Amino acid sequence: LDPATHTRLSARDTLLHPFITRFYDDEENDAPRTARVRSQMQRWLDALRAFHEAPRLKRLALVITAHLLTNNNDTIAAIHFLFRYFVRDNVQAEEVATRALMEKHQVAIPSDFAEMFSSADVAQTGCLTYIQFVASNIILEPGMFCKESLLRAVFRFLDVEDTGIISDSTLSRLFDLPDSIAGGGLVFEACGVESARFHNFQELMVPEAWESEETEATTPADWADAPDVPPSFSASEEAPEAGSAAA
Repeated sequence: LDPATHTRLSARDTLLHPFITRFYDDEENDAPRTARVRSQMQRWLDALRAFHEAPRLKRLALVITAHLLTNNNDTIAAIHFLFRYFVRDNVQAEEVATRALMEKHQVAIPSDFAEMFSSADVAQTGCLTYIQFVASNIILEPGMFCKESLLRAVFRFLDVEDTGIISDSTLSRLFDLPDSIAGGGLVFEACGVESARFHNFQELMVPEAWESEETEATTPADWADAPDVPPSFSASEEAPEAGSAAA
């Protein structure tokens, strides 16, 4: 155990340690599982292409979003499963190993797969971390990153000077941007303006056809406005004494 907070493993790193994530390849005689893996691989390839074709600022924002996600739902579970399947006993997904596993499952690999993979590898290390893998998956799941509360959190992170705008100059001070992201013109390429406000950023991130579920989710229940009515007791009942446990 390492008591130093700056060198010891984080909770996420611990959960992704090979001791925890060790994968035993027993799907050879499991046809349903093999079909599920193939379907998830194809879904990831579709997402990876969308990520590759997205403006660089949106890619960067999705990586930040992946750090903030705490959703414990079926989508995250599926992404986590596929990452573990690719990673096996390592902690990062390598391009060569990823390609080999998809070929094993007879998934058609596009000719530009290396370029697509490199777009998700924003740190240009030749591998995908769990965060980068999640970021490249969720681009096809707008319900996971398009809620206004989450978008505002990401925008505030990018707005390092708290001016209400983000620009290339603020991004360059905030990040040591790799070649796949750097090069200038990130904000203009994504938003059509040199300095983007939140509404510009929101338009970049939210697909036109997507409708937020936040309004529905925050609608009060029918009983929310009902007045509180103290309990009544019949003549044959005794009111519970103060401090006694409720029946």
